[in-house]
Amino acid sequence: MRPWVEVSPLSAVPGIYSAFLWNNVGFTLWFGPATLESLRSYEAACRDCIAAQPGKLSSVHILVPGSSQLPSPEVRAKLAELTREFGHTSAAMAVMIPGNGFWASALRGLVTAIHLVGSREYETKIFGTIEEIAAWLPEAQRKRSGIEISSAQLLTALRQVLREAESVAA
Repeated sequence: MRPWVEVSPLSAVPGIYSAFLWNNVGFTLWFGPATLESLRSYEAACRDCIAAQPGKLSSVHILVPGSSQLPSPEVRAKLAELTREFGHTSAAMAVMIPGNGFWASALRGLVTAIHLVGSREYETKIFGTIEEIAAWLPEAQRKRSGIEISSAQLLTALRQVLREAESVAA
């Protein structure tokens, strides 16, 4: 029998992102580059989540390969604004960028730049696998928020979120 954890859907914009929540960890699957319109929906979901959850939240962003476009300069500016605005409520952020090559390198650079001009109130780290995230995030979450999460349960939640990505892509 496979372990199961409760992962709740939060918000989605078809073709752009799907967001979920488990404990004090938000997960966002990015299927394509964000737009200003999709970020309005994402921002509202973040506000609702922060209002409903005690303590600092961690976030996991999984960039699903397939889009060859990077966000526009306006969207990058809005993402930096959101990282500044929500920095005080954040414990840690993990970003998964699978693969190698130009696409992955460009996205790693973009994430680093957004974090540098955004908020430095929490630690951000880039990973290539969900196993790496599950090994790192619980300690980062505990240090900044005092909230304990299990690596094994986090990995189960990440797998459930990735299954959702597969069902959306199918």
